[in-house]
Amino acid sequence: MSSIKTLIVDFMKEEEGLSVVEYVLGGALVVSALIATDPWAELGAAVENVISDAENASSSAT
Repeated sequence: MSSIKTLIVDFMKEEEGLSVVEYVLGGALVVSALIATDPWAELGAAVENVISDAENASSSAT
């Protein structure tokens, strides 16, 4: 457990690369973009169409 604490403390002290604030802002931007575009609705509709097409093809083949 102390090694995790040491890693976190070392990460917080490191000044190279992105700061924690920039990571948080970047993550918030990605999350808000996902919420705004709602990709799950499009994915659900695509899956529903594939299943419907498969059902139609199997019922017309018999």
